[in-house]
Amino acid sequence: MKKKLLAVILAAFLAVSLAACGGDSGGSGDSGSKETEKAEKAEETQGGTQAASDTAADPGNAGGTIKLGVLFPYTGSAAAVAEDAQKGIEFAVDEVNSRGGIKSMGGAQIELIYGDTQSNEEAAASEAERLISHEGVSAILGCYQSTVTLSVQNICEKYHVPLAITCSTGDALTEGPHPYSVTIHEQNMDTTKSHAQFISDMNAKEPGAIKTAAILRQNDDWGQALGDGWQEELAALDIEIVVDEVFAMDVTDLTTVVTKLVDKNPDVVLNACYFQSMSLLTQTMAGVGYEPKAMLCSSSGETDNDFIPTVGNNADGFFTVSGWGEDVLASMPDKAWIGEEYIERNNGEHYTAESAAGWAAAMVICESLEAAGSDDAEAINTAMRALEIPEDSWWNIYPYPISFNQETGKNENAIPVMGQFQDTKIKLIYPESIAVEGTELVFPGYELSPVYKNR
Repeated sequence: MKKKLLAVILAAFLAVSLAACGGDSGGSGDSGSKETEKAEKAEETQGGTQAASDTAADPGNAGGTIKLGVLFPYTGSAAAVAEDAQKGIEFAVDEVNSRGGIKSMGGAQIELIYGDTQSNEEAAASEAERLISHEGVSAILGCYQSTVTLSVQNICEKYHVPLAITCSTGDALTEGPHPYSVTIHEQNMDTTKSHAQFISDMNAKEPGAIKTAAILRQNDDWGQALGDGWQEELAALDIEIVVDEVFAMDVTDLTTVVTKLVDKNPDVVLNACYFQSMSLLTQTMAGVGYEPKAMLCSSSGETDNDFIPTVGNNADGFFTVSGWGEDVLASMPDKAWIGEEYIERNNGEHYTAESAAGWAAAMVICESLEAAGSDDAEAINTAMRALEIPEDSWWNIYPYPISFNQETGKNENAIPVMGQFQDTKIKLIYPESIAVEGTELVFPGYELSPVYKNR
């Protein structure tokens, strides 16, 4: 959607009070149909959080600027993920600001203030303190690695500042009371259960197809948590673990690990790898012609925008578990514009799970601001925990509603789905009921690999 067109639309509907973060946007098509769709959506969405915000007696910072903190590892091996999440956040904020800002606060505009966690807990805590105490942010979004996010979560609880957890899946983030943070997408326990169900279903289709497994994981809390979950789930399925390897985030050679895979030849490989190690693992496996029946990934390195340009078709057949994939947008025609405009503003880059998480987290904060009618952190937090975002909300690109457990902050509606790399694109195929027409699950996955096809 061109900025010039957006300006025309905004001018045409300046008098319309839109719900949530400023109403809806049109989908693809000619300019007339887009304007009509915007008008229809505006009428549909009046009320909701706008009605709640209209009751605010004293809107804080009316017509001014609201600062939000963004904390991610902008340096180090996880920087690419941070960039994707940031693109989603910035897209959401630009969309809200261009639609007239936070209407319950007189059109207040959102300003993003950034901090670098350096993938380090102490650095992250220090940056969170700076954003809150010196920059005066009203809420924080972040932070990717779960132990790093935990340190920021503690700071936010100390200062009573809301945290919209973004791209972090550690179960500890929602274990016990966490009164100032929420999670929007799936957590580790959801991922391991989804993988286990997939294995069980494949064995139901082809008895004995999966008898052995390998676990490959990064040497951090995320990898440890997934590894522990996989061990528990595989034991319950009576699947033998024949390889269990842990490696550093900055690993530069996985030949020894792949040699073990070739020797033991597990039916399924479950992996928790960031971009660098995921790319290295994929290329090393392709180099020796190793292909498991199912390569089950965990929505990390393989969803990075640089992954396919790096490995090409060598990932074809791999599976990835995620709360989101571009096929979700394909099933939401009225939201197709979100994917189209993201591609346009990012020079052809497509949405990733991380940029989708960033978009959703920013929209949750904007909804909370609209409902609170104030930039007071306590008011925002109260509003955030009371949100009930339906699946068909104009901006919700997840295949489930968004609402939060009052004690833990977990979105218990979040359900991970699985996609499969098919001709370099992730196609959502599991549960098979979600597959779009013309797309189907291919098992064994190696039947899609270039090594198999070239035999």
